[in-house]
Amino acid sequence: MQHLRRYRVAKEQRHIVKVVFTPVAFTIIAVAAMSNYHVAPYIAPLGELYAAFALVALFLLYIQFAAPGADFGEDMFVALVKAVEKGRKRDKATWPMTTWVAVFQLPVAELICLVVEIATEATGRFCPSSMRPRFGNFWVTLIRTVAVITCFVSIIHFYGRMRSLMKVRRAVTKLFTLKGVVFIGLIQNLVFTTLLTQEVLVPDDRLTYGDWTFGVPGALLCAEMVIFSLVNWYAFSSSEYSSKVRRQEQPRNFFAAIIDAMNPLDLFLGIIRIVGLCGAARRAPRPPGPRQQRYQNLPSDWSGAPQEVSALRGQQEAAEPSYDHHEMYTPAPAYSADDEAHLIPGRRSPDVESPPPQR
Repeated sequence: MQHLRRYRVAKEQRHIVKVVFTPVAFTIIAVAAMSNYHVAPYIAPLGELYAAFALVALFLLYIQFAAPGADFGEDMFVALVKAVEKGRKRDKATWPMTTWVAVFQLPVAELICLVVEIATEATGRFCPSSMRPRFGNFWVTLIRTVAVITCFVSIIHFYGRMRSLMKVRRAVTKLFTLKGVVFIGLIQNLVFTTLLTQEVLVPDDRLTYGDWTFGVPGALLCAEMVIFSLVNWYAFSSSEYSSKVRRQEQPRNFFAAIIDAMNPLDLFLGIIRIVGLCGAARRAPRPPGPRQQRYQNLPSDWSGAPQEVSALRGQQEAAEPSYDHHEMYTPAPAYSADDEAHLIPGRRSPDVESPPPQR
């Protein structure tokens, strides 16, 4: 609520509001699932889908921290270019594009899992208490786990490279707070599914199958979201957007701030951008090495060669002795048969008769 009242930096706070709203979304979905166990299988996956969009919003927030004022477009990669230039070691030039794809694949994977889960649940092939490959729960859990871990590792990798450019407090706390919300729900579902599969938890008259599947995990999740809400209040504090810190900027209207913060256009555009980045990542050249960078910074003369190389080449040519090209390439004189007779001992001219042999 405080961010909506102090909505002065829309490019940052719209992502903060999406992230801070995650515990509230999880609580609403959990309460709706506990109220009706028949509808719960179709409602519960919505929490994972919103968590995926929240992780993407955190990634876009990190880009705004690293490159303040960048618009949603090519300018957003200014921070990534700076990271490549200031990197401690030589790396591929495609890592910014790879990071973008690895982060934005999570909403796509969660949407696929949502469709598969609803379809298999409607046909009776999901079975949330079983981890056998013939049921949809196994494949949904596998895809979701791989996608979440890939996104989380990519965001950590991005933060590690951009740490020097992120002049903001508690950036790591922001990341692990949101990941705690996502992982607590994922791990909790795995634990209850395993306990039901191994028959450690046996449904009875007091606690039915729906209670162990949706009721008890949902109640625990609501209690956990209260704790994470308090942590979010510390990690995403609105004090840096108050009138004391930003006196020259006026906040937006409360309802206008809500509309702007809940606008998912930037998230959808980021997902669509994956297709273009995959092709660009394949065509991107490798960055020049230290030797190539040293000669690229040198000025060039008319021939296109660095001046230091041209000067060294001129000194070598001046030190070499000069030769007369006419003398070097003068053809040898042509000799007649008489000249050969004089030059070669023992040979006579063909015009002179040889004396008869002596008897």
